[in-house]
Amino acid sequence: MRALVKSTIRANKSPDEIKLISEALVKTGDLIARLMMSYAGFAAFCVFTLLSPDLLMIESQASLNVPIAGNVSFLAFMIVAPTFLIGTRIYLEIYVSRWRALDKDLPAVAKPRTISPLKHPVLSVFSAVVLYLLLPALLALFTWKVAAKDVWGDAFLCLTVIAIVVQILLLMGARDVLLGAFTTMAVLVGLTIIAAGGIIPHRGLYLYRADLKGAYLWGEDFREAFLAAADLTGANLRGANLTRAFLITTKLSKANIQNAHLTEAKLGFADLTGANLRYATLTGANLTEADLTGADLTEADLAGAFLGLTDLNEADLTGADLSYVDLIGANLRNANLRNANLLDVKSLTQEQLEIVRSSPPPKFLPKDLTWPYVEKNGEWLRKE
Repeated sequence: MRALVKSTIRANKSPDEIKLISEALVKTGDLIARLMMSYAGFAAFCVFTLLSPDLLMIESQASLNVPIAGNVSFLAFMIVAPTFLIGTRIYLEIYVSRWRALDKDLPAVAKPRTISPLKHPVLSVFSAVVLYLLLPALLALFTWKVAAKDVWGDAFLCLTVIAIVVQILLLMGARDVLLGAFTTMAVLVGLTIIAAGGIIPHRGLYLYRADLKGAYLWGEDFREAFLAAADLTGANLRGANLTRAFLITTKLSKANIQNAHLTEAKLGFADLTGANLRYATLTGANLTEADLTGADLTEADLAGAFLGLTDLNEADLTGADLSYVDLIGANLRNANLRNANLLDVKSLTQEQLEIVRSSPPPKFLPKDLTWPYVEKNGEWLRKE
């Protein structure tokens, strides 16, 4: 009965009213089309930016030329872009709702013969993707990107899930503001509680062949980062977290890696000549054929590491923990093993010991090996 009354009211509109509604419908449709194209264009820009290498995430001076906003840092982009996307989507929804109200209010015989992006058989598919799928998908991509930054990942997850819930409500035609508000608040509170436990899995930075010569990376988080063939010559990595990082063939010569965490890192064939690794943690690391010529490993923890064919020529291993280390084929020429811990060291031969630098003997030298130096008058001299 109510539908019949509304239909009668629409049918009884004056020609001037119908003309005004028709013109408003056309203008609103055109505006929606332009907004959706701009929205989709900016979304494409975001996709290309987010799929770019992660180098911008660690360069504080790096900037992007973002449409409308101008030059902004990458971290600023991670705030500005989602804000713009969410704001534009809300703006779009206002006009879409207005267009639907006008379309419903206009008699069928008086509807303009123009192509509407919301009713055309092909364009309506594009409109549905832009209106209901694009924002959740983009926020999910933002969530993946910032998973390398643990502080941000959970916040973006909250935004993504809230966007999905709201889009589902809109797609179902829900117009109850209170229902939407309560649903959103419930999701936000629930995700905030979950986020406190850090449910987003960490994503390692992808920095293949990155040029980071001389970069200041003090305390940077490189957990599980892919840094193969990257150039970190002279970089300051003091206190950086490189746990399980992939550093095959990476250039780290003269780098400051003091106090850094390289637990289970892959350092095969890496160039660490002259690097400062004092007090670094390299437990379980793989340094197959790595070049540590002249490297300072004073008090470094290398327990359980693999140093097969590693070049330790003139390396300083004073007080280093080499327990359970595999030294098969390692070059120890002029290496300083003063007070190093050799508990259960593997594959160490007498030939390797014969060419080390003269110093007091290391601790826990295997019983089948003999220290080639003896103390005489306060000096350590080679045994005759």
